[in-house]
Amino acid sequence: MNVKATLSSDDLARACAEAMWKEDDASKGLGMEIVEIKAGQATLAVTVKPDMVNGHGIAHGGFIFTLADSAFAFACNSHNERAVAAQANISFIKPGKLGDRLIATAREISRSGRSGIYDVRVTAGDAVIELYRTETANYRSNLASSAPSLWVIMRPDASRNAYRLLAVTADPAEGEAFTDAGSDLVEPVPMPAAIAEAIGHFIAEHHVERPFFKRRRERAASPALGCRGDEEKDRR
Repeated sequence: MNVKATLSSDDLARACAEAMWKEDDASKGLGMEIVEIKAGQATLAVTVKPDMVNGHGIAHGGFIFTLADSAFAFACNSHNERAVAAQANISFIKPGKLGDRLIATAREISRSGRSGIYDVRVTAGDAVIELYRTETANYRSNLASSAPSLWVIMRPDASRNAYRLLAVTADPAEGEAFTDAGSDLVEPVPMPAAIAEAIGHFIAEHHVERPFFKRRRERAASPALGCRGDEEKDRR
């Protein structure tokens, strides 16, 4: 059976993740969990346990990197083609603490053949608005609108019979895409001025204008169209 022909890209990604997860003793052994899988995207989480804390009393950077690497692995293998990392680097912005729930979100930036570029962001605690270099045009359209907004996404949590905060995005297209899930609560809220300013700086640093190529229209070769043209000439 041709799996690719019968599954959507997101369903295929989830099938790949399920198969990988069964053999991923490293991620499971560290207590990671899969939060969400889509084509080219993966979100994994782990709670910082006592044996993951270093001599400074904060989450060991190696465990944070491992979480990011696992999220990357599920994102880059979401197309049913085996892929591994060639190189990676990480910047630690602030430390994780004992008991923190770390969430790593990997997102595909570009992909050609077996090579690709992925951004991975690891967060803890409060919701973080993720900004991607490939979506700056959408952010710019949002800021240029009469009412710049953030989209807050809440997802049902069956274990607590309530909703949990899933994401906050400044990308209107991404916010609308979350409505496809059906059960998610998606609500646009006014964007605070400080966040609008930060997004504006991000756009200025990363936005690249993509050239627009206008397609040339071929002259019609239809005899009927040709006759119509001759009739127009006769009328003149």
